[in-house]
This record gives sequence, structure tokens and C-alpha cells, in this order.
Amino acid sequence: MKKAILFDMDGVLIDSQPVHFQADLDTLAHFGAKVTLEDIVPFAGTTNPLRFPRYREQFGITASAEEMMEERAKRVRALFEESGLGATKGVKELLEEAKKRKIGLAVASSTERPLILWILEHIGLSSFFDAIVSGEEVAHSKPAPDVFLEAARVLGVLPKDCLVVEDSKNGVTAAKAAGMVVLGYQNPTSGQQDLSQAEVTVTAFKAAKRLLFEEDWF
Repeated sequence: MKKAILFDMDGVLIDSQPVHFQADLDTLAHFGAKVTLEDIVPFAGTTNPLRFPRYREQFGITASAEEMMEERAKRVRALFEESGLGATKGVKELLEEAKKRKIGLAVASSTERPLILWILEHIGLSSFFDAIVSGEEVAHSKPAPDVFLEAARVLGVLPKDCLVVEDSKNGVTAAKAAGMVVLGYQNPTSGQQDLSQAEVTVTAFKAAKRLLFEEDWF
């Protein structure tokens, strides 16, 4: 059995990828870019500092990436509050079982730390985690492995002793690059994400809990 489980947050702990997509779409529209959801789905799982310069170049926006990120920050929390989202069904039970077994737990998310902390508190999961790492705190965003390697370091475990739960292609790629085992969570609201590099894929946390703790899959 692995010593730690590292969770992505958006689209995994909370079904929030649509909120992030909408925040990006609204921000891009504010700066005059006419884009669709399909245009931005490939960027799922990346940090704002990586994503917005690429948006700027790809969609021909004259405003700076910093201006765009400031505008997005104004919009995203309001969208979360309007959404009324809670924790993903079944994830709390999985976390409770992991705690009973003294497995280290971390959040390794591309979202900025203040928003991670606010969301975890809002959905009642903050007390479960031994470490929280934002992709904005490491050198390279997903699909680079940095955020997962840092989470393992903070927990004091080797990468090979970690399992990652991810819902995006960029996240799965990052976890595999870190030398970790991956459980892919196929969340339909995260867009058509290629999770084929994951060792196993589930569509519900009830199935994940069974695999991890009843069938001793990992």
C-alpha cells in the first residue's frame, strides 16, 4: 500500500472545473476574445501564470497577462459562491478511510493557494490534509511534475510511494512524470480529458474507495 495520496482539487475534490472554465471565458470575453469552451479545455489543470500568457498569444489579446489574471480573480470567487458547490460525492468517505489507515494526504492543485484554502474550508475538507501545495508555488506548472514532487517532499515520502488522483490530461502527465501511480477520475464536466496514462480510471469515488481499500489495488 502507498504511503500517501495526492489529490488534485478542481474536478476531483469539488466538481468545479466548469466554474474555472466560465471564469476564463468571461475574462477572455472582457478583453475582446471570442473563444469557446473547446478552445480552453486543453488548458485544464494548468496555473494562471502559465495559461494566461498562452491565451494572450493564442487569441491575440493586447492586455497583459497580469491584467487578465487580476480580472479573473475578481470573477472566480463570485462564481464559486453563486454555484453552491460542495465536495464531490463519496470523496469525504474516501478521505476518512485514508485517515484511519494513517495514509498521508495532500492537495496538489494548480489553483492559487488562497483560493485552495477558501474552497477546502467551504466544502468541509480542510481538516483532512497534511499538506497543501499550489502550482503557483513551484517552478513549473502541470504537466511538469513539480507540484507533485513538492507535495511528496512536504509529506516526507518518496514519489514511488505516492498515488495521485487526477481528472485532467495535464495532471495525469505531471503525476506520471513524477514517477507516481495515478488513479484517473473521469469527470464529464472537466471536458474530454485523455486519462489513458493512468493505471486505472473510475467515474465515482465509491469505486475508488473500493479499489483502494477493499481490493488493495495500490
